[in-house]
Amino acid sequence: MARYKHIVFLIILLLAWPMEICLGEGGREAGPEAQEIDPGQFGAKGDGITDDTAALQKALTLCSTRGWRCKIPGGKEFLVKAPLFMWGNASLEGQGETSSIAFDAPGAPYLFNIGISGRNRVERTFNGRITGVKFKINGGQGGRIIYFWRTNGAEIADNVFDVDRYIYSATSSGNDQRWLGSVSDYVRKNVVIRGNIIKAKVTNEGSEGIGLGHFDGALIEGNKVIGVGDDPIGIHFSRNIRILNNDVKSVDGRIYVSNSKNVVIAHNRAERMASGLDGRFYQGIALIYIGFETFEANGFAAPTNISIHHNTLVFPEGSIDGGGVIYLYGLRNVSIEHNRVINDSSGVKAAGLRLLPAIFSGPWRDPDRIDPPRVARVWGVTITGNTLDGKHPLPMLMTGKCADFMGPVVITGNVASDFNFYCQSVRLTGNTRIK
Repeated sequence: MARYKHIVFLIILLLAWPMEICLGEGGREAGPEAQEIDPGQFGAKGDGITDDTAALQKALTLCSTRGWRCKIPGGKEFLVKAPLFMWGNASLEGQGETSSIAFDAPGAPYLFNIGISGRNRVERTFNGRITGVKFKINGGQGGRIIYFWRTNGAEIADNVFDVDRYIYSATSSGNDQRWLGSVSDYVRKNVVIRGNIIKAKVTNEGSEGIGLGHFDGALIEGNKVIGVGDDPIGIHFSRNIRILNNDVKSVDGRIYVSNSKNVVIAHNRAERMASGLDGRFYQGIALIYIGFETFEANGFAAPTNISIHHNTLVFPEGSIDGGGVIYLYGLRNVSIEHNRVINDSSGVKAAGLRLLPAIFSGPWRDPDRIDPPRVARVWGVTITGNTLDGKHPLPMLMTGKCADFMGPVVITGNVASDFNFYCQSVRLTGNTRIK
């Protein structure tokens, strides 16, 4: 009788243990002690020709369920033709540019979905790492590569995103009820995006770089973005964001922050560049933009508690921008300090810094209830120690009605070609005009 009890126990144990853990499709044993999975264990070829979507997803699912690492070996390129999913404490780790995932999924707006296992399939929030992987775009109609649905404490570090001529961004997040129906299911907190390289070859209608929407807590640091058509860094409806030490070049884009609070933008270099696709400069507006997502009727919060300091903004010869290099709409409690704007192009018609209220075409419902409908006024701005020089120095100026500048606005210790500030609420001291 004891012998039969042992047999029954072994049968129950084998039935309870997931088959893919015991044996991957490739026939190699993974074992319960494994903490690291190679997609090859599930039949992935990694030759850049075979469709490895299903095999790679099986590896990601196992790692997401167990909190393991999915390793992308060097010298392998896994071709993917449908969206991928990862969640929990899993990690995806490669060995650098030779560890590739190549997407060719024309109908997929979101390629690598974080925190869900499918449409409207909620999983544990992602708090793992994606590091050392090269993400390539081989085809498609445009979209987002890494898309954050549910994450708290994730790190995206030291990856390469090669989007070529396709209209994709490296990261993004937002609300899409077709994919996640309940707003209460969205979680976007405390992400670190560090040391990544994003490469594109597009015109002004092309890709973006690092994007985040509706986040509470993010560090975007030490990334390099080259050749994107639109914003190299874009922050929307977020708070507690730090954008530090990034080097970005865009055809028609800016470090963009809309309707966000508690944001630091410091020690970045942003530069306009000619398109890598056709060699032309395209007219853009701004290298740093702080303001609103829309000027139609809305109820979004005004940009508040923003610090912009020690950034270098460059227009090389041939640039043709207009508007403002640092464009500031409807701000509250903002400091712009010790930045340098270098303009070497006679074709740039922008102001080096432009400060103005935000005027709306329909009713604006200020959630803080300090401004009237249709206008977000300027409250508490300090502009100090900035230098606007180069071959063709640019001016600083304000536009709008004085009634919409509540003050105090302090302009002190700056260097520019001119200072056009005309309201009593503005105090100018110790500024220097240069030709």
